[in-house]
Amino acid sequence: MNLSIILNAAAAMLCLRSKDFVEPVRPAVTFTPNWSKVFTRESVVITCVVESPGEIQSYLWYKDSSQLETIGQIFTIRYTKTSDTGDYQCQTPTGEISESVRLEVIYGYLILQTPASVYEGDDVLLRCYSWPGYSARPTLFYKDKMEIKPSDGDTGLLLRNINKDMAGKYRCVKKNQQSSYATYSDESFIHVRELFSTPEINVTPNPALEGDTMTLTCYTNLSLLRQDTSLLFAFYRGEHNIQGFSPSNKYGLRPVYIENSEKYSCVVKTISSNIKKSQESYIQVYELFSNPLINTSQYHPAEGDHMTLTCDTSLNRHRQTTELLFAFFMNGLEVQGFNSSNKYQIPFVQLKDSGNYSCEVKTSTNNVRKGSQEIKIQVQGTESRSYELENIVRIALSSFLFIVCLCYICTHKYTNAYISHSLFSLVFLSLPLSLSPYYCLHPSSSHLSPSSLLLPQYAFSSVLFEHLVLVSLLCRELSTSSGAETDQQISGD
Repeated sequence: MNLSIILNAAAAMLCLRSKDFVEPVRPAVTFTPNWSKVFTRESVVITCVVESPGEIQSYLWYKDSSQLETIGQIFTIRYTKTSDTGDYQCQTPTGEISESVRLEVIYGYLILQTPASVYEGDDVLLRCYSWPGYSARPTLFYKDKMEIKPSDGDTGLLLRNINKDMAGKYRCVKKNQQSSYATYSDESFIHVRELFSTPEINVTPNPALEGDTMTLTCYTNLSLLRQDTSLLFAFYRGEHNIQGFSPSNKYGLRPVYIENSEKYSCVVKTISSNIKKSQESYIQVYELFSNPLINTSQYHPAEGDHMTLTCDTSLNRHRQTTELLFAFFMNGLEVQGFNSSNKYQIPFVQLKDSGNYSCEVKTSTNNVRKGSQEIKIQVQGTESRSYELENIVRIALSSFLFIVCLCYICTHKYTNAYISHSLFSLVFLSLPLSLSPYYCLHPSSSHLSPSSLLLPQYAFSSVLFEHLVLVSLLCRELSTSSGAETDQQISGD
């Protein structure tokens, strides 16, 4: 794992942990009717909108940061005065205070009325409103000194699906019908508020481990005054879309594995296509348990030995209570089924137990399963165990017979022909004995010894049998030579 992935994972975890602290929803101030400008002597109802109004008994109200005497959720200005102009805020007993909303009370002939609160995606009506009793036509609308609607006798301008690019200063102009020289105008600034916050992606559980059901959640805060707005959510892994737009802000992966570690993001939009995308968050899926290793008490046991195979793995520290099951295999065939023991024991090893062994580990739910590499076990048979002893006996007997032959020849006088015959016979008899240790090979060798050719299952007995035959032949040779010596003495007499 490279450094950039580690840093991305750390940053993602810090970001995700910060989402565990849910910020309280701030209250909001509304006007009824929903105009930020009114004439004098009109009625305005001001309301403090909260998420759970039933739990709040009293409210604090402020105008231009000065506390008002009213304590109710709603208060009414029945006959507005220019002195009622100001920035209004409300506060709940828990301390959350709303943003300020400005009310302007105008004493004049014409006002450009706009909603007190405008949000992304709203259809906004701008009304060029004349003082009651005064008629002024036609109406022209401007934005930043550019005409945006020709005069058609209508007093309103509808801006559909407004966005932040449409924010700015608007102005309307009217002419008095009684005087061709009397012209009235007014202007208002439209501030477009955020409908919902930039989304952030979160993951549970955190951290996510192999086999978990991982849930991605796309968090965003919808404005308190637009709670009835429908939002659609989509999820991405890198640049690949893994879930199309739907009303659900959750996406589940079941189960997850190491290869699911990736950068994830989400996109939120309204039906009117107001789209916002979250930042990418690297989500790391960690190992539930390590790859198993198979170990044995001995790699070359002898027949009859006790052998134990162990399947070793370690659980992630966040899932120490996870139940693991173990199974063992020889040459790909199961020799011990899945159970809670990580050991496989053979009380009495036989030659047929030689082979390649491996083990597998899985969870009780079978969500995660991992196998070990193979190890080779070679069981040593009875031939190999008698190998050293057989060679020792061969060497001892060969050396003894060879020395006896040399001593016998050296202590007797014979004719040259007889000596040659005796030497040839004794060397012929003792040569296999002298060389036999070099021909008695390990059973795993590709070569065979004379004993293994004759009696492979009784190698040690064959050694004794060979030497008994050779001793008997030597005794016969000695008796023959003794008889020849006696005959020579008789002939001499």
